[in-house]
Amino acid sequence: MRYSRCHMSKKLLFLIPVLALFGQGCINVTVPDPTPEAATPMAPSPVAPTETASCPDLPQVYYFNKLVFSSREISSIQSNVIEPLLAYYAALPGQSIVSIMIKRTDTGISVESIVDQSTSEDPVYQGFIHPRTGTTYPRWEPEVVPPGYEG
Repeated sequence: MRYSRCHMSKKLLFLIPVLALFGQGCINVTVPDPTPEAATPMAPSPVAPTETASCPDLPQVYYFNKLVFSSREISSIQSNVIEPLLAYYAALPGQSIVSIMIKRTDTGISVESIVDQSTSEDPVYQGFIHPRTGTTYPRWEPEVVPPGYEG
């Protein structure tokens, strides 16, 4: 399941530098029609007036040092970790994952994601360690808070 929804908001402007650290990012720019001031010629804009740059498909998935993962591991991560994680957030109203960063650890993978919330201007940063069994990864399931937990 892939999402191509792109929000033009302050949140994405904040996420641009974060995503740019990994070599790509979503840049949405709307350039208003120029209103030239008297006696000051304006240089032509690289983006046509009122044109919006397109956003890549979201979420963007990044593998830190991707060469250490076999194709079987990447396939297992996609089907058993990424897709269930995306389905979980898709079921929550007003939340969608913008990016996912996956790093290998000694016992599995570290999964870090940025979640866009429609109810807040601040994104959510969440992460977890997911275990590995040989070259496969078990299906990810959200943690359930036990009844009576008063954290």
